[in-house]
Amino acid sequence: MKVKKIILHITATKPDATVEEITKMHIARGFSTIGYHFLVDQSGNIIKGRDETIPGAHCFGHNSDSIGISYISRGSDTDSKSPFGKYMTEPQKTSYLILIAELINKYHLTVTDVYGHNFFNKGKACPCFQVDTELKKTIQSLLDTLQKSSQNPPELAEAVNGEDFDDDYIPYKAIPIS
Repeated sequence: MKVKKIILHITATKPDATVEEITKMHIARGFSTIGYHFLVDQSGNIIKGRDETIPGAHCFGHNSDSIGISYISRGSDTDSKSPFGKYMTEPQKTSYLILIAELINKYHLTVTDVYGHNFFNKGKACPCFQVDTELKKTIQSLLDTLQKSSQNPPELAEAVNGEDFDDDYIPYKAIPIS
């Protein structure tokens, strides 16, 4: 699968939904497994979903050339223009941004290749924010830090929200992105 874009989502589930529960919901909708390639839970853990080599089931008409990432939250069925992070915990917001940056680097993309689900389906609120210029500037700043820091995770976390993390909270070590 040639990845040309990253599409951002919200699960629109209860905030403590598990990957197993989301997978069951997707299978009940007729998918072979979970539709997303990655999820970020409320604690900021990055969880691998569908294998990246397999097209997703997350955005009709765009699954064959995209990676779908979602954060686990209820959000809103109508709020598509909130500021980034309104429906996220701080650890979730940090991990989501880091995951986006790492996937941009992995697939040799740019911030212009990042979209919200609502960009492709105007009837959707998902991901309950606009992937706008400000968010893309934040992601670009993180990418610049990633390049300067030679992928040093503590510096990345500091670049996202200006604070250091202790050894117990290193969300980007939850899964390898290789």
